[in-house]
Amino acid sequence: MTLPVILEEEAQTEFVRAFDHYESQRPGLGLDFVERVQEVFDRISANPNMHQLVFKHVRKAVVRDFP
Repeated sequence: MTLPVILEEEAQTEFVRAFDHYESQRPGLGLDFVERVQEVFDRISANPNMHQLVFKHVRKAVVRDFP
């Protein structure tokens, strides 16, 4: 069973800004970023307790290849 990954409004805004930033660096890089983030979302969805709890219901996961 997988659980939905929900981005709050501020996180959604940051995600879009990051996409725009990477896409402006090199066409296609923004899409690579989205793919990497989706991989992390899929892992979180499949196993929510896999990543470190950093605050109440917030967990931290690192997106490979993107700071």
